Amino acid sequence: MNMMSKKQIVLYVVIITLALGHGLKIIKQNSKVDQLTTRIESMQGQLEEQLRVISEMNTEIKTLKLNQLEVAVEDPTWFWDIYGYPSSPEEVLQSLSNEDRLIPFKGVLGGTTRFVVAEARIIDPYYVYVPIDDGHMMGGMILKYEFTNDNSITWSVIDGWWPDDLEN
Repeated sequence: MNMMSKKQIVLYVVIITLALGHGLKIIKQNSKVDQLTTRIESMQGQLEEQLRVISEMNTEIKTLKLNQLEVAVEDPTWFWDIYGYPSSPEEVLQSLSNEDRLIPFKGVLGGTTRFVVAEARIIDPYYVYVPIDDGHMMGGMILKYEFTNDNSITWSVIDGWWPDDLEN
């Protein structure tokens, strides 16, 4: 049998030491990989929980939007307090009683066109629909209302309709 030289033995020891060191590094790296895998799995669980919560919140938001829509339909003046209007919706509509001069349509058969205030409706924070009548025919108008600095109400005509062709 050959005797190994000191150089060969040292070389083998160095190789074995490096291999063991490398092996220890691999073991440490595998441990880190296992820790990171556990952390990722935990974060995936947290993410799934957050996605579930988001889904529930989206459902709640849709429900709230539907409820707000129902409130808006039930109470078309839901915005009144938000805007801090100085007069009540009823007072605004009632003020139309003195604004027949805004009606651009002539009555027929001696009738005088007037706003039918009892049937007027607030559409949104700026507009009102009000029927008009002369005792013989009906039409309607869309008016814009605004509050001035002294809290009085100014009206402007946006659009209106009136049966104007009775002869055909």
